[in-house]
Amino acid sequence: MFHLFSFTIIIIILIYTIESATIEKFITGKVTHAGSNTIDKNSQVKVELRDVSLMDAPSKLIASTTITSAKTFPISYKLTYNPSDITPNHHYAISATINGPDNKLLFINDVRIRVDFTNSAFPTIDVAVIRIGGSSDTDTKKSGHKKECGPVKCPGNKPKQCAYGYQKTLDGCEICKCNDPCNPPGKAKLCGPKQRCFIEKKPDGTFEGRCGTSSSKHPDRNKHEKHVSDSNIM
Repeated sequence: MFHLFSFTIIIIILIYTIESATIEKFITGKVTHAGSNTIDKNSQVKVELRDVSLMDAPSKLIASTTITSAKTFPISYKLTYNPSDITPNHHYAISATINGPDNKLLFINDVRIRVDFTNSAFPTIDVAVIRIGGSSDTDTKKSGHKKECGPVKCPGNKPKQCAYGYQKTLDGCEICKCNDPCNPPGKAKLCGPKQRCFIEKKPDGTFEGRCGTSSSKHPDRNKHEKHVSDSNIM
C-alpha cells in the first residue's frame, strides 16, 4: 500500500513538472535607448507581447511584464508567455513603454518589432525606445547642464540616414522620422478606390502621406504647363 501511494505521488509530481515545462516559455532581451537619459525613480517599464494579425481590429494582449526597479538603460526584461496562446501563421509584436512616477508617458518604441516563434520558443529580442516626454529629474532647463543627445539614426544593426526628415523631442534632441508616412506603425494608410498613397515632402522639410491617383497634387496643371511649353516651341 505504501509503495502504491509513493508511486502515485511520483506520477503527480511528474505530470505537474511536464505541464509547468510546457507553460513556462519566455522572451528575454533589453529595452535600449540611444541617448544618455536616466530613468526617473519609481518609473514603470512595461513590456508587452501582442497578436497583431488583424489589421482592422485591436491587437490582442498575449503577455506583459512590468519593471519598477529600473534606473538606467539598458533594462533587462523577461516576459513569460503561454505557448498555447501562440497560433501558427499569426503575427506577433513586442513593445515597450516607460511611464514616469506621475504616470506620464516618457518613452515608447516607434517601430513595430516582430516576434518569430518558428525558430525558437525562447527568442531574445531588444526593444529600442525613443523619448517623447520631459522629466523633472532630467530636464536640462532646470538643472542647467548641457543636454547630451544620442546619435541621430534609425534603429537597426547598420547606420541609416533619416529618410523622412527629423523631429525634435521635448528634451530638445533631434530624432529620425524612420517610418514610411504611408505605412506608419500599426496600420497602413487607407485610401479610396483606385487611389494609392504617395509620399510628399512639405515646405518645412518633413514628409507626409497623401492619397490620390497621381504622384502630383495638380496633374492637370502639369499637362497645361507642358502644352504651353510645346506651343512656345512651335
